[in-house]
Order: sequence, then C-alpha cells, then structure tokens
Amino acid sequence: MRIEELLTHTGEWLRGTGPSAHIVMSSRVRLARNLNAWTFPGKSGKKDLEGVFKAFDEAVARIPVLKGSTLFDMTQIDQVDRQLLVERHLMSHEHASNPEGKGLLVTDQEVVSIMVNEEDHLRIQVMRSGLNLTEAWDIINAIDDALSKELPFAYLPSWGFLTACPTNTGTAMRGSVMMHLPALVMTKQIH
Repeated sequence: MRIEELLTHTGEWLRGTGPSAHIVMSSRVRLARNLNAWTFPGKSGKKDLEGVFKAFDEAVARIPVLKGSTLFDMTQIDQVDRQLLVERHLMSHEHASNPEGKGLLVTDQEVVSIMVNEEDHLRIQVMRSGLNLTEAWDIINAIDDALSKELPFAYLPSWGFLTACPTNTGTAMRGSVMMHLPALVMTKQIH
C-alpha cells in the first residue's frame, strides 16, 4: 500500500457502520509495549531506534494476523503525508514531528496501526466503527499475543508491562470511544 491509496477509501472506523454509530463514531483500544533488549525511545540513540525498527519489521513478516499490512519508514514520508496519517488517527502528532528511526504499520482497512518508536517502542491501536470495544479488544489481543511470541516485551510480574510513562505501566492498555455529542443532545440522551 502507498500513502496515496489511503485517499481512495475511508478508514473502517470512519464509515459509521458499527453498533450505535449514530452516537459513537468509533472505538479504540491501544496497547503500549517496549522491547526488553533496547533502551526506551526517549533515551535511545539512532542505532537502538533502527534496531527496534528492524526487529519489528522482521517479526511482522512472521505474523499471519498482520499479513497484507504496510510498514512505512517515516523518514521516507513527507510532512504533508505524515499530517494525513495524523488526521486519519493512525499516528500521533509527536510521532509525525521527528521521523528519524520511526515507523508506522497500517492494515489495508486502517483498522490496525502500530507506531514504532513513539513514546514506547510499539504503540498498537485498533479502531472500529461505532461502539465496538469488545471487537477492538479481540483484534488487539490476538496481535499482542502474536507479537509477544516474536519479540521479548519489557515485563515484570510485580509491575506488568514497563512503559516510558509510569501511568501506563501495568496492562499498558487504554480504551476509548469518540462520541458525536450533538447527536446525544438532539436525541435528549446527553444526561
């Protein structure tokens, strides 16, 4: 897939086809993971960032659930295209601002995106249309299980998954929904 192909379709999460899509635009589950063999990205040099990128790229090739996805090297993408990826909610502003040593994996329907070397080595996210947190969780859980068989995650039994920000340590999971608040007001369900 090329960046230009994203312009030819709407991402799955934007289609408005999921449960309760008239109020809940999309559901997202995100996991943060770090690899135990490398320094966290905020303290990593170019060599470590490139090592994580390479290890991730090699692992993705062995994971059937990620077959057909595209891994972009952020240094090969210009600023305008990086902004498009931010606006499609496939990556963060922070990830787009300094592309050195960073990557982004995107599946063809934009359901899954994985930022490589953002705040953590891997920021895995799954987005589904409507109120669909359970399905998003099922997808991300399968990806996490597959990645954990290929890449050694930084994990301690007493702390859980180790992350760059202590508030994410533990499960390193965040679930969220994007709601259409005017719809709640119009249907008198805002309270």
